[in-house]
Amino acid sequence: MKLVSSAKRYANDETGSISLLLVFLFLVVAISSLVVIDIADAYLAKRQLVQIGEASAQSGARQIDINRYYSQGLVNNGLGFQQVPIDCNSAVLKSQQFLFSNTLRGNQIFMTGWSCVDEKLELRIRSEIRPLIALPIVNSIYGNRFLIYAKVIATSAVR
Repeated sequence: MKLVSSAKRYANDETGSISLLLVFLFLVVAISSLVVIDIADAYLAKRQLVQIGEASAQSGARQIDINRYYSQGLVNNGLGFQQVPIDCNSAVLKSQQFLFSNTLRGNQIFMTGWSCVDEKLELRIRSEIRPLIALPIVNSIYGNRFLIYAKVIATSAVR
């Protein structure tokens, strides 16, 4: 009888329940902040990839098609200014050389596609980074790396 009454008192006693709630909330906040840190890091890596890609596209867009330039002159794009024709083969080669000489956090940057028309060079590039914090939840969704893609465009304008 005494055992049953002490068990009832123990079941109704709420001493320490705040401690359990605080521990649970702390774990939720800690895990959420780690996930946010990984997402912010991936965003910063994408910004870095876009900056490298823009520099690569701009270096490629400087490759002038001299034969077309001297035979046809500047290209009129209808936007109020004229542009210099780009030599597409050497522009893509120069862009690839620039990408090979740069890395994103120690990982190679790959050109997955490109298009070049008259005065416009468009590159599609990708790289990968490892998450700062390897959480099992994030690893199950993304694996142990984030693939980051970017599309950049450069033109050769004369103003």
